[in-house]
Amino acid sequence: EDYNIFRYQKNCRKIIDEILSRNKTPILVGGSGLYIKSALYNYEFNEESFHSEFEELTNEEILNEIKKHHDTDVHVNNRKRLVRELNKIKNETTNTNAGNIPLYDFITIGLTCPRNKLYEIINKRVDIMVEEGLIDEVKALYDKNIYSKAIMTGIGYKELYKYFNNELSKEESIELIKKNSRNFAKRQYTFYNHQMNIKWFDVNFDNFSDFSCEFGELTSLRTPSSIHADLLANALTAGNSVASNQSYWEKGADLATSTDITIHN
Repeated sequence: EDYNIFRYQKNCRKIIDEILSRNKTPILVGGSGLYIKSALYNYEFNEESFHSEFEELTNEEILNEIKKHHDTDVHVNNRKRLVRELNKIKNETTNTNAGNIPLYDFITIGLTCPRNKLYEIINKRVDIMVEEGLIDEVKALYDKNIYSKAIMTGIGYKELYKYFNNELSKEESIELIKKNSRNFAKRQYTFYNHQMNIKWFDVNFDNFSDFSCEFGELTSLRTPSSIHADLLANALTAGNSVASNQSYWEKGADLATSTDITIHN
């Protein structure tokens, strides 16, 4: 079953509100910019629109609606992708203004470094994922004939499916994962710079002490710098995943009781 942005928004806000009710501090780490913004800002999605809004339209009518906004390479016979794309257009249009109103009092920070260092980290991360069994994990899904949206759009999955389909060699698919991951990082920079009021910090990945002091001053947290460094070092290991799991949220909850923080890397 696909996990869409509507469900993420609903679940994420529920967790945020539950943690805040205990006078603790939620911390969101990493993830897709649009998903993060949908949770923190006044984005309104209609669950039914993801399923039935366009049922009465033909494929040609849906395609024509899409082309009113932009060109598309989606084939007229691919109804599922047509509906998904039109849903995206409608939701983005509806939320252009309302989606800029924050629902929480929060700070957004980003960790950055020289581009060559960032790409080195991304490439190494992919190599580690492969060493730890990524290919076998994706092959198990491929053997079960799973072609969900998450699989066919997720970096690390769609590239290996091409390998299993004999469209690419294993080496080519791994290099494509690295390339797509680097491109995704560039898109994240662009999104956060244009869509969110983000404060960027240059970091030394071998020593977090300087950043910890700056971070403490920004958030007015009165806890030892070593705690910040430990938290952020662990946050960085999360890669691009959204830290909706309870462990990251709870770890951040021990840092403060009054400031809501969003960390992106």
